[in-house]
Amino acid sequence: MCNAIQASLQRNLTYLPNAHPEARQYFRAEFATAIDSQARRYQFGIAEHEHMAVIEEITKKMSQNHASILQNNCLRIGTTQKALNLYLKFLWCLESDWRTPPHCPVDGTVLKAGGILGTWTQLNSLEQYLSWISLLRSFAAKKGFASLAEWELSIWNNQAPTRPLRPQNFPSRKDVGIPIRILAKVRGRGYKTDGLESLSIDVERRTDAAGLPFQDGARTPIDLQIGDDSYRGGIRTIPMQTVYICPDLIDKSGKKTTLAKVLAAHRVGKNQTLTLETDGNRIRLLPEPTL
Repeated sequence: MCNAIQASLQRNLTYLPNAHPEARQYFRAEFATAIDSQARRYQFGIAEHEHMAVIEEITKKMSQNHASILQNNCLRIGTTQKALNLYLKFLWCLESDWRTPPHCPVDGTVLKAGGILGTWTQLNSLEQYLSWISLLRSFAAKKGFASLAEWELSIWNNQAPTRPLRPQNFPSRKDVGIPIRILAKVRGRGYKTDGLESLSIDVERRTDAAGLPFQDGARTPIDLQIGDDSYRGGIRTIPMQTVYICPDLIDKSGKKTTLAKVLAAHRVGKNQTLTLETDGNRIRLLPEPTL
């Protein structure tokens, strides 16, 4: 999710210059929640008019709740569609039972590939957006693609295939060497070790944990970097629910320590939201949410 939000906001003048960092952080968190709350509707397919209604609903809600920090007191349609469509694309590529999304993320690369002159970051009309979608869909069909989503995958993959790419052909961010950023939260485990409550770092939705190395029923070894220090640790799961970094660690000298002690030394506490930057089994903890 954080990657979708980040992609929709970078190089996109969304906030007023004087918008407080905490207000921006709250906006991003609510934006992510608004998108995630709609996402499961798409698992088995959704009609285009319903998808358009979702884009409009999220845009209106975020504009009403955060007008004081947004350019022209509103969130633009272009920003909402980019974040929502990109998140649906990730789910489609990562979940085997997910239907093809109705649209693809519309950005500068897609518009250029489709021969459309326009700027997605300035788009603030559902009618204009749907006009672009119609043109792009016609262009993709002429190229032999069954859907916008498959056509956009081929552009992302920088290929010119003779047949549409399927989700299983989509290269992961790991394959192309791009670290994945995932929002997580520090949680108490309900018992104490060495006088401190035992802590774990949890990713509470499995769809958001797709970039982490985990396997149900097993502890997966990881290298965890916190600040300038590195530790050996592990990841476990609560089946069908949470993926979490275990409370026990081993420092670079081989001594046992705990995640609670290490986090306390870095002034990170229970219920704090963090960002995990993961590249395979190497995970770096960023102490502030970074979207």
